[in-house]
Amino acid sequence: YCHSQPNVIYLVKTFGNWEFEVELEVIDLVAFRDFLRKIKQKFADVIKDYDYINISKIHKYNFCPSKPDLA
Repeated sequence: YCHSQPNVIYLVKTFGNWEFEVELEVIDLVAFRDFLRKIKQKFADVIKDYDYINISKIHKYNFCPSKPDLA
C-alpha cells in the first residue's frame, strides 16, 4: 500500500519497537493527517500504535559516519 502512495519516499522494515518506518513528504499538516487517517482505516486490524516526527529541514544525512581519529 505504501509503495503506491505518491508522498511516501522511504519505507523500511525494522527491528525493535516498530515493524515499519515510513517517510513521506507532504505539503502541509492537512495532507499528513489525511495520510494517517487513510492508513489507519485501511489497516485498522493491524496497526496497534504509531509515532511520528515532523522534520521541516534536513541539513545532511550520514548513514555511515567515519570513526573519529582517537590518536
